[in-house]
Formats: sequence, structure tokens, C-alpha cells
Amino acid sequence: MKIESFDPYHIGIKLNNVNFQIFRQKIIKTMKSLEMPISAKDEMPFNVPIEILTSDGETRIELNYSSLAINTIGNDPHKTNELFSKLTKVLTTIGYELDSLVIFYEVQTNINIKLDTSPLELVSKSVSCNLESWKELHSGVSVNGIKIELVDNELGAQSLAIVVYPNPIRPKHYLLVSVRYQHIEDDKIIDFGNKIEKRVLNLIGSLGKKNA
Repeated sequence: MKIESFDPYHIGIKLNNVNFQIFRQKIIKTMKSLEMPISAKDEMPFNVPIEILTSDGETRIELNYSSLAINTIGNDPHKTNELFSKLTKVLTTIGYELDSLVIFYEVQTNINIKLDTSPLELVSKSVSCNLESWKELHSGVSVNGIKIELVDNELGAQSLAIVVYPNPIRPKHYLLVSVRYQHIEDDKIIDFGNKIEKRVLNLIGSLGKKNA
């Protein structure tokens, strides 16, 4: 069992209402002062939902005008974390107060895991339920996914949703773990990214085992 890829690893920053033209100008100016490569043109694009501001080929920062968000995206949690940290530094250097600017931070990722066993069998055996009456419809009826969520979160500071199921494109050998995590503190997002690989592998390794 091994993690083959994150497709992709996405850290979003949901923003309070800002003037995107001024916001964009300030960010690009500060990125230039920090010698970050700039992909954006001088003029703000018209009628474009997403604009890439900076990219090093592995990670990028983009403005999502339609979602009122600025996102850090890559294929490696640690490298994406590094660029995310630079972005929060850019925002504070400009003079923004993150507590007022940011509604929440969000990690979204789809993790491809290669298995030595059948993903469908692994998922199915991890859930104890009687499907015999349903198998009367078709013998192929089986548990095909597991959903895990943070519940009873009174403070509303964070949310978590995990869905585990065979990869629809490569169901014989690959498991897909879809993860969404929100928090109102940026350091919690960084910590989440630093530990996600270990947590996911521990979770998948425990499937089908008693008292896991």
C-alpha cells in the first residue's frame, strides 16, 4: 500500500468582500518584492473566473474571482504548505489582518492509493452490515464507499469530511480518498498538511481490522 498521488492538493482561502482589483495589485507588487515569479499580466483580466498569479511548475497561487477566494495548489502537501505560508506572509506584509480578511481556510484533495488487494473487497469488508436481502436484487450489491465526518462541532471552527471508495477510473488496484478540511486558523491548515499522509495511511491500513 502506498500513496501514489494527490490530485491535486488544494488550500483555499475564502475571503470576505474585497475590491479584487486593489487586492490583486497589492499582492502582485508584494510578490515581486519577495522575488516570487509572476505569471499574471499587468492588467486585471476581464470575465475570467480564475487567474494564476504565480507558478513554479509544481505549485501555484491563483485568484478565483467567482468564488471570492485565493488558492494555493500543488501535487505535494509539503510544497503546497510552503507556498501557502508565503502567501499568508504576503497578505500580512500588505497590511491585511487575517482574522478580518479570511472567512475560513480549506484543504481539498483526492488521494490515489495503490493497493496489493482489491479496493472493493477492502472497503466492503470494513463495514459490518447484512446485505443478503438486497443481494436478492443482484449478487453484485456491495458496500462501495465509506464516509467519515466531524460531527457535533459546536464551535464551528472546523469541519472535516472524508470519503473512501475504489477509484472509478482504476477500481481494480487503486483506492481514492477524498478529503475536505476547513479551519479558521492558518496554522491548523499547515499542521493538517504535514500529517495527512500518515493519517490517511493509518486509516486505510486499519480497514477491515477489528478494534482498529
